[in-house]
Amino acid sequence: MGPVHEGHPVGLGADGRRRIGARARTIDEYFEDERPLLLPLPEERFEAGRVLTPRVDRYRSTPPAWT
Repeated sequence: MGPVHEGHPVGLGADGRRRIGARARTIDEYFEDERPLLLPLPEERFEAGRVLTPRVDRYRSTPPAWT
């Protein structure tokens, strides 16, 4: 497999080749270390998040389940 940005629908482009701060390695190099630890995505689609419509009362508090 090539760098993480190859074949990515959005594409990381130059991002995969940049360095974070003064680190010695690029983002692609760190990703290659992590790649063997990643599990494949499940075949069945799933929702990655929940959309909430938060409402607060006059005391600016939210329901405990949202905190």
